[in-house]
Amino acid sequence: MLLGMFQVVPCAEEGCTNPRIYSSEYCFQHQPNPQQYLEHIKRFFTEQDSFAGLVFAHIPFERCDFSNKTFYLCDFSNCTFRDCTFQKTSFRICFFDKAQLTRIEGWNLNIYNSLFATARIEECTFHESNIVLANCNWIECTHTSFKDSDLYNSRFVGAKLNNVEFVDCNLLNTDFSFSQRDETSFKYCNLQDAILEPEGPV
Repeated sequence: MLLGMFQVVPCAEEGCTNPRIYSSEYCFQHQPNPQQYLEHIKRFFTEQDSFAGLVFAHIPFERCDFSNKTFYLCDFSNCTFRDCTFQKTSFRICFFDKAQLTRIEGWNLNIYNSLFATARIEECTFHESNIVLANCNWIECTHTSFKDSDLYNSRFVGAKLNNVEFVDCNLLNTDFSFSQRDETSFKYCNLQDAILEPEGPV
């Protein structure tokens, strides 16, 4: 049963204000053996399918497979995801603010009420996914594809979208106001139902 909110507890390192991460007294930067911790967290993800109320802030994930996992109220703030796979992964009320996502393969994702504000997204794929009520304000997104996806009521306010394609996506109430959209296409999308103006920086 997934209940509760993650508890933000400061790192045990004197003077550090970063939150301590799952199963540790320290933030990732102050792990005594960061490689050992990464191996531990990968095993943890392999052994379980559902995760709730956990803090993973600042952890660098590389070539990790998050497929068929469910995350609820988890903190991935300032994380790095590189060459990771998300197939049939679910995120509900999760935090990815200031995260960096590079070469992500995302298929059949379910993302609800989650925060991606000021994240950097590069060379990623989000296909056949539900990305609903997501806060993508002020993200920097380049060379990324959204295809056959539902972006209902998500917000891209102030976002920098460079070479991004939206193909056959539901854009009902999707807010792109004040965004910069360079070489960005909306092929087969219901663009008339989206919020596009005003355009450009505030």
